[in-house]
Amino acid sequence: MGITKRLLQLVVIAMITAGLGGCATVSPGRAMVVSVSEDGRYVVSSHEDRRLILWDVESQSRRVISRRANIYSAYFIEGQDAFLWQDLNDIVHVQAVDGEVLNRFEHVPVYGHAMASDLQAYFSSDAEFRIYRGWGKNQQLVKIDDDRPAFLGTLQNIILHEPTGTLLTAGHGSSWDSYPIDRFHPRKREGHDGAAYDGVVLWDMETRDPLHKMAGLSSRVHGDISPDGRYVVAAGETGTTRVWRTEDGEERWRLASYNFGMLREDPDTGETEWDDSNLIDTPDIPSPFYGDETIDGRNVAVTFIDDEHFIRIPRRHAYAALYHIDSPWHIAFLDLGDDPPHAKDRYIPSVDASWQANTLVTGQKWPHGGINVYRFDPETKELERVWSPRG
Repeated sequence: MGITKRLLQLVVIAMITAGLGGCATVSPGRAMVVSVSEDGRYVVSSHEDRRLILWDVESQSRRVISRRANIYSAYFIEGQDAFLWQDLNDIVHVQAVDGEVLNRFEHVPVYGHAMASDLQAYFSSDAEFRIYRGWGKNQQLVKIDDDRPAFLGTLQNIILHEPTGTLLTAGHGSSWDSYPIDRFHPRKREGHDGAAYDGVVLWDMETRDPLHKMAGLSSRVHGDISPDGRYVVAAGETGTTRVWRTEDGEERWRLASYNFGMLREDPDTGETEWDDSNLIDTPDIPSPFYGDETIDGRNVAVTFIDDEHFIRIPRRHAYAALYHIDSPWHIAFLDLGDDPPHAKDRYIPSVDASWQANTLVTGQKWPHGGINVYRFDPETKELERVWSPRG
C-alpha cells in the first residue's frame, strides 16, 4: 500500500512538472502590469503568479521583491527612484529601488493606483471602479462605484499630470460617457452615476471634480496625457482611437484606420467614403483573421514615447503604429518583434512608456513571463529592442 501511494505521488509530481496538470505554476506568470521609471533604467512588474519583480535595464538584472503581491499594483513614481506595490494583506508599500521602504499603509485592494512625486498625493481604484484620493484618515472619495456587477475585466488606467494638476482615468467606455458633467455627480447616488464616469475623464487633482468627459469609446479603454498637458489620447478595445483638447474637452479628431484611412462626409450629398490619401503601407505580416496585409484595428494600449509622438498597439500583431500629436494619420509601423512576443493576444494593461527616456516596456505573451524593453530614436523614428528577459 505504501509503495502504491508513493508511486501515485511520483506520477502526480511528474504530471505537474511536465505541465500536464494545467497548473499555472509550471510556467512563470504573465506580467499583468508593467511600469517604467522616468529615466528608463528600472521596470517594476506584477505577475499572475503573485510575483513582483524589479528589473534593472542598465545591468540587465532582476530582483523578486515579493511572491505575494496584488497582480495589478506595480507602479513607478515619476520623478523618483521609487515604486508602489500592494501585498495580499492589502498593505501598500512605497519602496525605493535600493530596498528602503519609504512608507506603507493599509488600503482597499487596488485595481490601479498612482502617486505624485511628492509621495503625498495618491489616487487609487478598487475593482468596482470607486476612485479614492489619499489613504487612512485622509482618504476621500473621488467617484462612487458604478452600481453594476463588479469587475468588468478592465484595469483602471490612472495618469497623473503634475504640471497641470490634472488626473486622467480611463476604464470602461460606454454610452454613459456622452452625458454632460452637470447631469450626474460623481459622488452622489442618483441612479447609475458612477457608470457615467467609468470612461475617459479628466479630473482636478486638488478639488476631485471632473473637468471634462471624453466620449466616443466603448468597452475597455486605455489612455494617456500628452507631455505638455494639452491633449488626451485614448484607445478603445473595439478599435476606435480619439484625441481631445484638455483645455475644453473638445474632440480634435478620430485617428485614421490602419487599413482604410479616414471616413469623410461629402458636405453636399451627405454620403461618406474612405479617404486613403495619407495611408502608408501596412507591414507584410500574416493575420489569422484578415489576410496578409490587414492589421487588426482593436487596441491594446496607447502611450506617448517622446514629447511629440505616441504609439498605438493593436491586438495580435507584432507592430505598433507611430503618430505625431498634430496629425490623425499614422506615420510609421514600429516592429515589436516576436521572439518572445509582447502581450498582444488579449487585453491586459502590460504596456508602459517613459517619454523622457524614449523607452517602451511591454509584458510578454504566455507562456513567457518576462518583459520586453525598447528604445525609440526620435530622429530616425525607429524602435530598437534592447532587452527581453524571460520570467
